[in-house]
Amino acid sequence: MQSNIICSRCGTINRFRSQHCVHCQAPLHADQAGEPRQNNKPSITPIHPNRRKLLWGLLGGGAALLFGGLGVSKLAESITLAARIKDFPSADQWAPFGWSADLTSVAIIHPAEKESAGARVSIWDYGQQRITRVLATGPLTQEIVWSPGNRYVLCQQAQEAEERYEIAVWDVQAQRKVYARSGDRSLYFQQAIWSPNALRVAFVSFASFEIWDVALMKPLLKQPVCTKEKPALTLRTLAWSQDGRYLALLVRRTQSAPEEGQDHWGVRVWDVARHEVVGEAFFDGKFTTAAAVAWSPTGQQIAAYTDNQLHILDTASSRAFSISKEIGSDCSFAWAPDGMHLAIAYKSNANIWKIDVWDTQQQRQLDSIYRGQMPLGIRKLAWTGDSSVILAINEKNQLEQWKWT
Repeated sequence: MQSNIICSRCGTINRFRSQHCVHCQAPLHADQAGEPRQNNKPSITPIHPNRRKLLWGLLGGGAALLFGGLGVSKLAESITLAARIKDFPSADQWAPFGWSADLTSVAIIHPAEKESAGARVSIWDYGQQRITRVLATGPLTQEIVWSPGNRYVLCQQAQEAEERYEIAVWDVQAQRKVYARSGDRSLYFQQAIWSPNALRVAFVSFASFEIWDVALMKPLLKQPVCTKEKPALTLRTLAWSQDGRYLALLVRRTQSAPEEGQDHWGVRVWDVARHEVVGEAFFDGKFTTAAAVAWSPTGQQIAAYTDNQLHILDTASSRAFSISKEIGSDCSFAWAPDGMHLAIAYKSNANIWKIDVWDTQQQRQLDSIYRGQMPLGIRKLAWTGDSSVILAINEKNQLEQWKWT
């Protein structure tokens, strides 16, 4: 049987008789022929491996072949699993403290230094596989939050003994603090979300949200969630629309009769300029701590998750459909930049972590990624800018990369 050719430079699998590698254009030779990869789904494939990952995959698969008699398919699977992972530095020394939205970088910190005056945040670049920047932030109370484009990070710092807090914005490339504001506990926030143009930040608390001008470091709006019309609302999180004109608020509405044991949760669409709600949709179910909301890049749909329920809301009609399937208590999702596809990572009822791809316009699942026999749990998802590769941070903080066609 004619074998595919493995590129000796980058490890990419090429068709038999190919003269140059499809990825790095290096010349190929017949003596580079090897076993082709075995893909469970033809439309989902891992991206090319680096040499170290390919070597470990070959060693692991060779051991299985030698001692367990598992055959060529397991060898190919081992190569496949090794090929798609970018490492995270030693978990014994470093803890993640905030990923960039595109998952190309992560802020890391020594756990023992987190609350010390000399705390420093290091920036780990998954592509370069090394620390590229160090920020002398001082003590931190929350994960740092990356701006779109990865130019800035926002930190919350505290001297709790003195009940003093600081919100600071750091320029990552320059490794210096560019904006800051100090004050009392009123500056404490539970979550911060940058606007798409990185000019504003929304700060979230259970009872209200604020929108700040980053350069001025002061609030432009302070908005309580509860009103006379909606007196029993609490806010869990929010998301900006791509044009920055709207916010999607993920809220909980408590029933007037608590003995009924049933809450409602839903999404309210807030017009930033008009300071008013322009749409909403509520769903039955308990409001759990695992909750997330994300606006599609086109602005036509909003994905919202809590209580094992994932709903897709149409912003024009306020109608929604549910992606219930096997989704359990752990779920993360990400919109493709094309605005048509949604990647969903979840732990199924069989306790197997999966990644599914949905066409939300057609309300149907397109594909499911096979991640191996015992896949690690997933913490975060993202897509590359051309909507061709799905990125996943697993529970070991490694970056998995999946090509989707």
